Parts: sequence; C-alpha cells; structure tokens
Amino acid sequence: MGAVLVPVGGGCLSAGVATAIKLLVPSARVIGVEPEWRAAKLTRALAAGAPVELERTASIADGLLAVRIGALPFAHHRAYLDEVVVVGDDAIRRAVRFLLDRMKLVAEPSGAITVAALMEGIVRPSAGPVVLVLSGGNVEWGGLSALL
Repeated sequence: MGAVLVPVGGGCLSAGVATAIKLLVPSARVIGVEPEWRAAKLTRALAAGAPVELERTASIADGLLAVRIGALPFAHHRAYLDEVVVVGDDAIRRAVRFLLDRMKLVAEPSGAITVAALMEGIVRPSAGPVVLVLSGGNVEWGGLSALL
C-alpha cells in the first residue's frame, strides 16, 4: 500500500503526482499538503465543489501561494487524491531545520511542507513505504538563516 505526500500550490505538480501514482499503484494513499488556512485553496475548493479564488494568501511556503487551483488540476485532485491536509508555518520552519540539520538537505519551505506534515503527526504513516515529495531548493542562505 504505502503513501505519497505532495505539496499543493497551483495544483499541477500535485495533480500530476496523484494521477501517476494512482494509475500505477491504485492502493497507495496520495495526500496533498498545503499551507494552513491562509493559503489552503484546494481545501476550500474541495469544500465548495469547484475551484475558488482566495482573496489573498500568506505563508512562509511562498512557492505554494497561488490564489486558485486550476480547473483541470482540480478535476484530477477530485479523481485521484485521497486526502488534503494543512500545515502551519511553525511546523514548516521546524521541517526545514530538520532537513538541514539532520538530513543535510537544503529545501525551501514549500518543499519541506510534506516533511512537516509527517513530523507533526498530521499524517500518520500506514503500512508500506511513505514517499515525501521535496520539491524545490530555491532558497538563498540569507533567507534560510532568517527563516531558521
């Protein structure tokens, strides 16, 4: 079985990952992870039954701050995503630090959000492998030190 956690921004990466995983391993859980309420556009779209536009977004995960999920990615999310969870900025900050300190990986907050979901217990591992998509290392040392 197993699970795959993928960041959710504008929806293309998460929709593509969800579609590919479900077509190859239908029993795998695919979980989208997005910044908390200030940028949770997929959570709001799923509740509304259609993409909605957020008035504004805010999070340290600046790569995930699209104000709307696209219509086609939304259709793929509805078909292939098992769950969407939200993670707060403090948890994302801790995940960035963990990845740097313990794993020697530089990840921008947008990519580290999947690690944050697991570290905080928002997503509990199930039987089988757990895959975390760590997308993006677009962070400069000045920004990284300020973040930490």
